[in-house]
Amino acid sequence: MYGNGSQEYLNVLIGEFIKFKLKKGYKQRTLRSLLNKIIVILNRIKDNNNRGSFSGRVFFLLAL
Repeated sequence: MYGNGSQEYLNVLIGEFIKFKLKKGYKQRTLRSLLNKIIVILNRIKDNNNRGSFSGRVFFLLAL
């Protein structure tokens, strides 16, 4: 549905998410551990639901 560009798009989203959280005053170390947890969860969503994995991951990110 989204093609190969979906991974690039997700990377951009994650980058914007980090910038946004840094502006809010999160410490970089806390942010890194949070991001690692997010990546683990995103990978689980991808494994569980290959067909709708991209949209599931995007909605998860937007919910944070």
